[in-house]
Amino acid sequence: WVMTALEIGAQYAESSQQTQVMNQLKSSSYQLKIHTDLYLKEMKDKVTFNDILPASPTEFTNSSIIHTLQAVYPLAKLPIDHPQVIATIDYIQTHFIKQQLIFSDQSPIGLNPMLSCQLAKLYIQQKNPQAFTILKWLLDNKSSTDKWAAAYHPNSLQAIDGDGHDISVNAELLTLIKNCFVNTTADELRLLPFIDSDWISETQGISIQSLPTSFGRISLTLVKEKATYKLSFKGQFHRKPRFITINLPESIDHYVINNQATSHSQGPIRLSASITDVTFHTKSTTKVSKTATKVSVKS
Repeated sequence: WVMTALEIGAQYAESSQQTQVMNQLKSSSYQLKIHTDLYLKEMKDKVTFNDILPASPTEFTNSSIIHTLQAVYPLAKLPIDHPQVIATIDYIQTHFIKQQLIFSDQSPIGLNPMLSCQLAKLYIQQKNPQAFTILKWLLDNKSSTDKWAAAYHPNSLQAIDGDGHDISVNAELLTLIKNCFVNTTADELRLLPFIDSDWISETQGISIQSLPTSFGRISLTLVKEKATYKLSFKGQFHRKPRFITINLPESIDHYVINNQATSHSQGPIRLSASITDVTFHTKSTTKVSKTATKVSVKS
């Protein structure tokens, strides 16, 4: 977090032409990174003997280790496929997962919905369906007021520690859902990076209205009509992304923009930031038209 703050400060100093301040902040950030890398190497060689990111300089492998993965999201300091990130996620899965959630051995003690939401956001980047397992658990175990406790007993699933209505869980859950539908990098707007295939069908589409992103507000609708998906998109950008990518739950053979077809093999589909309407054709040959009913998700 400190490294990120220094980098943001350097960006503001550069934009206001404070060259000396910018250089000082960049140098401080670089020095901090060097010392962090040295610390992690020493932890691996002398203390933990593996690639995990230690929870702190004195507590190496308790459940708060999940917080170190904020270096992946939201700080984007490490990629999701970094060896230490993979090792840390594997360690959490092996030692702290009970009843599909993280069991916290730090206060509040118990199944921890907030930490589990943080883990699910990493699963989204890995395209790991366990993200939906965590989401389903939360929706199945919410209170009558649509809230969650800070911690639950792993057997009775009764609230046992912390706040009975922990608003931080709601905040993490909303961010988790948003990340399924839209997320961003420094220059890329990602639409539907990882959604459950059950979330869109011929009778249920997706509609997002005026959702804030780091590039500006966006609106989109996506409907399925047998062998096609039809996307309508509108961006109110204060800073245009270099490109937009979209993932769909089926393999796409080609897509059509302004009556011009483009073939597609696999992976995310890269689109211009100026797109408005796109029709995606799946590899299925059946093409029976049936307009879908839209389900609205408003910010």
